[in-house]
Amino acid sequence: MTVTLIRHRSHYQCTSADSKPTTGISIGDKMFESDTGLNYQYTGSVWVRDQMAYTDDEIAVPCTITEDIFHYCVHEKIAFTTSHHVDLGNGASMSISLKTPAAGVTLHVLPIFWVEAEATFAIRRAPTMATDGTLHPVFNRNDTLPYVDTTVEDNSTASWVAGNATRDATVSASGTIINGPTGQQVGIGRFAGGSSEASHEWMLRAATVYCFETTNGTVSNNESYMELNIFEVPDS
Repeated sequence: MTVTLIRHRSHYQCTSADSKPTTGISIGDKMFESDTGLNYQYTGSVWVRDQMAYTDDEIAVPCTITEDIFHYCVHEKIAFTTSHHVDLGNGASMSISLKTPAAGVTLHVLPIFWVEAEATFAIRRAPTMATDGTLHPVFNRNDTLPYVDTTVEDNSTASWVAGNATRDATVSASGTIINGPTGQQVGIGRFAGGSSEASHEWMLRAATVYCFETTNGTVSNNESYMELNIFEVPDS
């Protein structure tokens, strides 16, 4: 076993498209990719990506650190959010659709929806989506600079483009509903309707289209809100 004492480390910044230097770099030096939010450490021969572990250069004594994972994800710039609100008419639907990236990160999604009265919430995997929706930003919950953009893709044009989700695109082929036979129903028999919060997360497949859809189950208008909290966890 070889033990190396690191007395000082330098911190560098690049983009994922840049070649990371190996000349003049010391063991333990750090590299931050500004467009992905990923951190790397130099081993003496190669740059190795940091794993999902909390580090703090200002802590100088041995200690145990506990930190809420959501808080950590926000600080690491891998927590994103997008939302939608519509006063739905009789039998009308609203949706947020997106495509997951092919590689690099896995999307962990916590969906939240709220409705005034009876409604159904469905998560569709691999539906066919028309290009008639409205592009909508997916915001990084860490707004500090350098800002890290989402890898989520939208279909507001003829091709999928990273950086946004899509609202209210037409579903031309339904795909597979993965949160129950017909989705999740709320508000049945309840005067004031109901809601379902993120009691569990969904890990989404790579390079796959998903549509999160709320459908009014009443003949009256139904105030409806949907929010997707997306955590873009780097692949191991």
